[in-house]
Amino acid sequence: MGWNGEMSALTLSHLKQSGADILYVVSRNSERQAACRGISGPVAFHGKLANHLSSVDILIASTSAPHPIVHFDDIKKAMTERKNKPLFLIDIAVPRDIDPKVHDLEECLSL
Repeated sequence: MGWNGEMSALTLSHLKQSGADILYVVSRNSERQAACRGISGPVAFHGKLANHLSSVDILIASTSAPHPIVHFDDIKKAMTERKNKPLFLIDIAVPRDIDPKVHDLEECLSL
């Protein structure tokens, strides 16, 4: 699989081995989506990420995007829909994928 996507693949593999229920894998690359066997809902990236934020407890972001792709307003909306049930965001991208303003939201832990 080469360097592109390697961190995401390793993270996904370790989570599955640890018994995590992986609900969605969001990818800009259809090959990567197809490689996510056993995942109930690979999701096409364009315009769809925000639609699923309220249904997850943990979001791991790892892209090569040059700017944040997880936006403050989308997380704020998701937190309202979740009735402020905690959301854990992990950003392993360089540069960061998650808008740093997300740190200001209550019940939302962003690393």
